[in-house]
Amino acid sequence: MLDETVAEPDFIIQSRSDPQAVINYKLHRGTKRGDKYLCVVVKYNSNDAYVLTAYPSDEIKKGALVWRKKRNKDLV
Repeated sequence: MLDETVAEPDFIIQSRSDPQAVINYKLHRGTKRGDKYLCVVVKYNSNDAYVLTAYPSDEIKKGALVWRKKRNKDLV
């Protein structure tokens, strides 16, 4: 799931606390705890990128929208 969220996210939001990091969101329906976004925080520098953390969430954090998957009625 982690690799899918980074490779094919539904949303990418700019981190408000780190200008070199973005938060990738992918909605997963029907998990044991209901519908959840998997959030994967990726930090980029001049020659590398790495995952800082990943966690489930009910909502998308506030921040500048970097990218959004083509409009889909299932996405919030």
